[in-house]
Amino acid sequence: ATKTLTIPITNDAAVESNETINLTLSSPTAGFILGVQQTASITINDNDTVSNNSAFVTQNVPAEMYAGEQYEVMVAFKNSGTTVWSAGTYGISSQNPLDNQTWGFNRVTLQSAVAPNATGFFTFNVTAPTVPGTYNFQWKTWQQGVAHFGAFSPNVAVTVVPKPTATITDAVITEGDTGQRQMTFVVSLSAPM
Repeated sequence: ATKTLTIPITNDAAVESNETINLTLSSPTAGFILGVQQTASITINDNDTVSNNSAFVTQNVPAEMYAGEQYEVMVAFKNSGTTVWSAGTYGISSQNPLDNQTWGFNRVTLQSAVAPNATGFFTFNVTAPTVPGTYNFQWKTWQQGVAHFGAFSPNVAVTVVPKPTATITDAVITEGDTGQRQMTFVVSLSAPM
């Protein structure tokens, strides 16, 4: 006669080594004796793989900047993969177009590790282009020497405007013999943001 034993195995997404369980028959009763094979080896093969993935969380970037000026920005991504993002080898890369240097550089690396399900915050200074116009601000996570991965940050079309300038007009006045006169200067400021 045959008896089937069922052992429930709980599935998970954790990357781990294969696991082995030994099942041993011992101390038979009711007149049974043990056969030649008294131990069975059961192996659970792990099918989970290390993966990189990210989900966009938030960003803080001005919609309008003065040409050539520096601004602090912040972009945050959640580590939605199974790999720890290590400092110095993971980061974000400029997009739209890929690896552009519109903001003075094209990559920002992590300063500290980000575990799976945690959020990595990238706070850095950018320099607005010197030529007024509209420029794309968009980023994506990447692993050095491997690839870009995960979600894009939403594209922000940043308007870069000329710095405001102040001008003053010349004035000439002829003095009189008595009393006071008013001298008038005109100061003009180009349109501020």
